[in-house]
Amino acid sequence: MDKENLEYLKNSLQRFGFGQKLDADLEKAIASQPEKFTLTHAGEFNNAKDPSRVDFALEFSKSSQNDRYYFNNYKASVVSDDASLQKQQTFYIDKNAGVTAKEAFNLLNGRAVFKDFVNKDKEMYSAWIQLNFEETSNGNFKIKHFTSNYGYDLEKVLSAYPIKQLDNPQDKENMIASLKKGNLTLVSEREGNKKMFIEAVPQYKSVNVYDQDMIKQFNGILKVPEAKEEQREKKEKAIRNEDDGEQKKSSKKGMRL
Repeated sequence: MDKENLEYLKNSLQRFGFGQKLDADLEKAIASQPEKFTLTHAGEFNNAKDPSRVDFALEFSKSSQNDRYYFNNYKASVVSDDASLQKQQTFYIDKNAGVTAKEAFNLLNGRAVFKDFVNKDKEMYSAWIQLNFEETSNGNFKIKHFTSNYGYDLEKVLSAYPIKQLDNPQDKENMIASLKKGNLTLVSEREGNKKMFIEAVPQYKSVNVYDQDMIKQFNGILKVPEAKEEQREKKEKAIRNEDDGEQKKSSKKGMRL
């Protein structure tokens, strides 16, 4: 057994969010030297909105040149009594920018994740990714990419909301990091300290807001405040409309005389 290879694979499992629970099974599988093998893992995630369980099937294969093994991909399958929520996706280790187990859970539940990529010219770039549940390719959902050219600025979007975490640099950093992982993130309003959940929505250049019962909020709570200039313009327009109305009334009275 290649001990260095084994340690590398164990570290890979940790990096992808599977912890050390599969280490013993991994070592046992490699010891028997099969051409390929699969490890299974049941993931539980605390989330107020989505099914909490995802089953994972991790695929490994042996090199044709030596005794080293490769972690090729893993299939993530949402487990739910509701058939409409049962989805699955295979994430390839060398193609999907290192999508972790928790990020896979978030993607399968419709949220977007922010990842780093390398293009064909070996240049680094970042993008939000989201599964397109309307289109599939080779049994997988297609992946939508929203790069910086798309114009989604999460920090700018958040700055328009009365979120308490924005007032503390460390809290702000943690909140943004959580949203970029695709998490439903708990935040508080500045006034009243009301707790809400938010999620990043790059496709519509916005965030979704939910109350603690996971009811989506459209107005009122955490509502984006209108800019003062916009409020002033609306007020002036209303005054002008009132003035125009009074002038029209006076004009009509004059015509009747």
